[in-house]
Amino acid sequence: MLFNIVVFLLVLGVLVFVHELGHFLAAKACGVYVDRFSLGMPPRIFGIRWGQTDYCIGLLPIGGYVKMAGQEDAPLSDDEREETYGHVPPEQWFNNKTKLQRAFILIAGPAMNMVLAFFIYLGIGTFGANVPAIMLETRIGEVAPDSPAASAPMYAVANGLVDLTKEPDSTGWRVGDRILTVNRTEMTG
Repeated sequence: MLFNIVVFLLVLGVLVFVHELGHFLAAKACGVYVDRFSLGMPPRIFGIRWGQTDYCIGLLPIGGYVKMAGQEDAPLSDDEREETYGHVPPEQWFNNKTKLQRAFILIAGPAMNMVLAFFIYLGIGTFGANVPAIMLETRIGEVAPDSPAASAPMYAVANGLVDLTKEPDSTGWRVGDRILTVNRTEMTG
């Protein structure tokens, strides 16, 4: 159980990191001042300021955020704005960028998740993925009583193989039966 929780948090962490990295890189490319890049929500556990940005890890592992100058949920008063971003030139504020630049910054997060998905599928397609053996065989779970399958001739199954030397079984398909051949073509995994 603990292993599943740890794996879930690691996968979520990768998804959040890639998403927020998209916003971060786009903001930097557009010349926006990025005050904080955070994985996890506050309170802040650990962090380091490198350049103009505070890179940190928050206590709650339920997401992350990129805090940019001029991108607040509620408008700041002049005093709050001066106190928070007084050292940041107005041309580096998110709200002072063109609509196209702001859209690019906002779309970059989901776009990075799509790029990640592409590379994951590329890796699976290139290197393969382990599939449990139980998924490689066809099993009959249920046959509806009035369906064509219920009235079809069924051959005896022994050790997982269809025995064509015996007469068809009139009872129909049974749970656990496997289809091994269709029209004398052998079915493989």
